Amino acid sequence: MAKLGFVFSGQGSQYSGMGKRLYENYDVAKQVYEEASEVLGFDLGRLCFQGSPEELAQTEVTQPAILTTSIAQFRVYMQEIGVKPAFLAGHSLGEYSALVAAGAITFADALRLVRARGLFMKEASEQGSGAMTAIRNMDEKTVEIEAQKLSAEGHIIGISNYNGERDVVISGSTAAVEQLSDTLKNLGADIFKLQVSAAFHSPIMEVAGKKLKSELCKYAFSDPAYMVLSNVTASPYENKEQIVELLSEQIVKPVKWTSIMKVLEQNAVDTVIEFGPKVVLKNLVNSNTSIVKAFSYDKDEDITQLKEALGGKEKQTKFYSILSRSMGIAVATKNNNWDKDEYQKGVVEPYEKVAQVQSELEQSGREADFDHMQLAVDMLKSVFRTKKTPIEEQVARFQQLFQETNTGAYFKDFEI
Repeated sequence: MAKLGFVFSGQGSQYSGMGKRLYENYDVAKQVYEEASEVLGFDLGRLCFQGSPEELAQTEVTQPAILTTSIAQFRVYMQEIGVKPAFLAGHSLGEYSALVAAGAITFADALRLVRARGLFMKEASEQGSGAMTAIRNMDEKTVEIEAQKLSAEGHIIGISNYNGERDVVISGSTAAVEQLSDTLKNLGADIFKLQVSAAFHSPIMEVAGKKLKSELCKYAFSDPAYMVLSNVTASPYENKEQIVELLSEQIVKPVKWTSIMKVLEQNAVDTVIEFGPKVVLKNLVNSNTSIVKAFSYDKDEDITQLKEALGGKEKQTKFYSILSRSMGIAVATKNNNWDKDEYQKGVVEPYEKVAQVQSELEQSGREADFDHMQLAVDMLKSVFRTKKTPIEEQVARFQQLFQETNTGAYFKDFEI
């Protein structure tokens, strides 16, 4: 059996149309996009499927869009194939997706966090100049030495991304990035200026990092169910207590992607699956190792090969599907109640409780039992009551739920 590593895409991999095929073909993916729109308060699916490059380039939109597409792919994979990973990792933003997949952060909370992260990064970019440039075909030690020379002169400059043995990104003040780029070009490096609005993963992001830390402290986290490798340390998270510190540091410190790939290789991971738009991380794996096979869940031919290599998974049980279906119905039901406190207590909290149970069942591989079914039904009752859904619509919705999940026999005496 293959030993798997799951990796999750970072910012810059977005494109118009991402996730649309999954949305149209899998209820579990549709549910992810609908939940994201409900949490964020705008139609994220429309932006992912039809948004212009300009819309998708707005970092406060880009980050939740990539997170949502990544989690939609991950949940379809778990439903259709279901072979669990030994390690997870995400490139910068992708670390949030990895923590969601590991059950450490709820999807809803991650959406709120990455939107806030994007806004903080946008504010930082508006307050000061900065730039980033990819440096290829140059030894990272040479880049480090030349960057340190400029730093010693008082410039803000350094390596922000270690993407490969001869593939790094530098980040800092615009003048310093341009000066270092010229120096390295004269030494034989290939230079590719990145179209970004600020110097990410550099000291210029310190204010954004402090704001993000304050935001992270407002949330509750769980211990990861899988080994998740941190961008900051290239080591696994030991417990939930590390999440606030490592994610707030991550926005300022370099992404140690080369070290992360070495950890996978050293631990005998032989197959890596990339979740997220495009094939950026698959290409990084292929360019840095010859003994690890890489696949992208954004490519149909790769998905076919994965199913052949790992085998398909039988359809979800009727118990488990009622959780998924009840959540889909909850987010699709029109809201007629604009009292924020009532909505939080009657819709958001019971929904997130069911979402957490679903995530725990996914991670453990257990089947849901009748108590889980009852929890899903009680959640829908609360949602309908709070959203002030007409009785006739409630009746129709529950009939739909029991019919589609083949669970009517368990609720013969059901009353609204």
